[in-house]
Amino acid sequence: IREELRANGIDVYPQKEFDEDSEDRMINEKIREMIPFAVVGSDQEYQVNGRRLLGRKTKWGTIEVENIAHCEFAYLRDLLI
Repeated sequence: IREELRANGIDVYPQKEFDEDSEDRMINEKIREMIPFAVVGSDQEYQVNGRRLLGRKTKWGTIEVENIAHCEFAYLRDLLI
């Protein structure tokens, strides 16, 4: 998908113009590397290992919305906020 975006000249946020200093450039480059985000959303709570969490049940287990090993929702939320 990233290659298609580049090939068609489509800029995605954050654009390189927002790289004001080396710290911004580093943070923004991490974000650019994640695009497109792999996001799973849910409004269902589940009990997993004694914890209540937002997730989605599948036949392979529970996808935890806030767990960055399962889903990039937390990164997307932080980018938008």
